[in-house]
Amino acid sequence: MKVMAFIALCLSYFMIIMDATIVNVVLPSIATTLHSNMAGLQWVLVGYTLMFASGLLFAGYLGDYFGAKPLFLLGVCLFVLTSLGCGLAHQVVWLIGFRIVEGASGALLVPTALSLLQYTFASPTQRAKAIGMWAAVGGIAAAVGPLAGAVLTHFVSWRAVFFINIPIGLVCLVLARRSIAATSRKQGQIFDWFGQGFCFMALLLLSLCLIEAGQLGWGDPWIIAGLVLCAGCVLGFVYVESRVIHPMLPLSLFKKRPFSLSISIGVVMNIGFYGVLFLLPLYFEQVRHYNVLMAGLALMPMVLLIAVGSFFGGKAIAAFGPMPPFVFGWLAGLVGFAGLWCVHAGGPDYLYLIVPLLLMGMGLAIVMPATTVLIMRCVSDQQAGIASGAFNTSRQIGSLIGVSVFGSLVAMSSSLVTGLHVAVAMIVILFLLVLGVAVWLKK
Repeated sequence: MKVMAFIALCLSYFMIIMDATIVNVVLPSIATTLHSNMAGLQWVLVGYTLMFASGLLFAGYLGDYFGAKPLFLLGVCLFVLTSLGCGLAHQVVWLIGFRIVEGASGALLVPTALSLLQYTFASPTQRAKAIGMWAAVGGIAAAVGPLAGAVLTHFVSWRAVFFINIPIGLVCLVLARRSIAATSRKQGQIFDWFGQGFCFMALLLLSLCLIEAGQLGWGDPWIIAGLVLCAGCVLGFVYVESRVIHPMLPLSLFKKRPFSLSISIGVVMNIGFYGVLFLLPLYFEQVRHYNVLMAGLALMPMVLLIAVGSFFGGKAIAAFGPMPPFVFGWLAGLVGFAGLWCVHAGGPDYLYLIVPLLLMGMGLAIVMPATTVLIMRCVSDQQAGIASGAFNTSRQIGSLIGVSVFGSLVAMSSSLVTGLHVAVAMIVILFLLVLGVAVWLKK
């Protein structure tokens, strides 16, 4: 029964992570079929990430209150139904709406799956092995996503990238109902509703402003008003978290410098990775005129190295500690992103892009495990769940910002290549700043 439960939990995580990367390569096909502009394509990705990022901590609370198994089964059912809705959508607004609900259902699955893993495997050794294998499934899913999206779109349709979730989800649902035992409830703790509300509104307003600025311009009164309201929500969140008895994110954690550094790393790395993963398929298909299958294959050096590099990254962390692998991975990512400056409308030959793509994949594969170890070392066992949730949320916020900002830079530029160059310059500067802070803290 444990094996069946483990397979069900891994299938759910595979489905969620694959869905975050499988859509990128098919965006040009969606734009053609549904007649969407750049902002619409951004919302197809950002709508999912927004609900996923803002719902992780809330879903963890719901899992404790109602029990992890019922919430997990509900999340799988919703994910299957919304995937069906995405595949059947004939207007971009409907696709965005279903993607928003799909992101919320994904947020239900991740914390409940972790709780069920801990409950299913009581032995610390078995639990550590199970969680490590479960996390590795995420790396494999991220690597499989772009290629699977390209193959399905080339031979079937872009709608198949959503329909593929249905059989996976149904198998997951059947296995979970039969093999996963019900967990105990932890009622009594009051949830931080105001903190959750301010967090969601801040992310929503930030997304709206960053995306629409590409169409309206940064000086538009609506953009300025939205950014002011976003800042107000951030201040409201900070005020609430400093006052409530059970904050969703204790501000005292930020007094620990490694924690603050890790949160910054999560945001910046995902800004670069998911921002580039949004623009590169558009570049390959619209500028280089690759078909969707060729565009998916072109991304393989980056995403495959994530899956392979995670294994060797773990070995390096065990041997040298988290900081040396982090610095090496961060430098590799920095050089890889900088290498995209060679991209222009007439070239270069794809062979010259392989090295930057490999270095970006290597950077993400090594930096994320090293940062996870770093953040877990600086908190107590009682704070481990909150710290892990905050780090994963910061990564999703980075993904949201990357897609929003990079897409807006392209919309405001004279060409896609010009916008890509500006985006690369921005991420290189951010990488250098974080590296400088990390070295200073190490000293």
